[in-house]
Amino acid sequence: MKSGLLCFFLIGCTCSRDAEKLSVVKSVVFDDKITQQMLEMFTERSHPFGSENQRDVASKLISTLESFNVVVEERPFSAPTPNPEIVKGASSQEGSTATIVKDGKNILAISKEDLDKPCLAAIASHYDTKNIEAAEYLGANDSGSSSAGLVAILASLATQKWNSHPCGILGIWFDGEESILPGWTDGEKSHPAGIKDNTYGSRQLASELSPCAPDFCLKVKGQLKALKAFILMDMIGSPNLSLSLDST
Repeated sequence: MKSGLLCFFLIGCTCSRDAEKLSVVKSVVFDDKITQQMLEMFTERSHPFGSENQRDVASKLISTLESFNVVVEERPFSAPTPNPEIVKGASSQEGSTATIVKDGKNILAISKEDLDKPCLAAIASHYDTKNIEAAEYLGANDSGSSSAGLVAILASLATQKWNSHPCGILGIWFDGEESILPGWTDGEKSHPAGIKDNTYGSRQLASELSPCAPDFCLKVKGQLKALKAFILMDMIGSPNLSLSLDST
């Protein structure tokens, strides 16, 4: 599964299907033990945006990446979120604050060899879980599978040094992508806060991009890099996944 994804990624970056370039993909070895260990870590317990559990997961993710001799950069941020304790038109809760500020952290990682390159191709995943009242949602597939797979990709880059492309490959783990309220659009449509309640981490990183025509640039470890490609991974663990369009 991950080899297929990586094959697609490299073809997209090089715009070539010749056997020589594809042989690089075939020679990459992914450590399934790393993927399994990381998936177990991500699914040990629920860890929604702003929670103590999420801070613990972020710390363990950073330690794991650093153990592979990968360059890691933490990007802390704060964001106002809808207060789930109040609902629209609830007079008994007048005076309650409509929003609560939550602290999160995007995590970026890149191999030392790729850090020296002038441009980037990014692969991203979100690593927070949805907070669901009726159950402890562990997110094995939604956030867990893609986040664990991305660790395996970065580990292989650091240990096997297979990226011969002129652009470096940057791994990004977004925090706060799930909505705080039950519905994806509840923050805008049915809550007194009237704010967008999702994609907090990715919107934060987008705000950090700088225009550098014809591209956008992202500063990594103090170096401004042109962002040439971006792939968002999510729910890669289901082999027969079927998604429908949201009516909202």
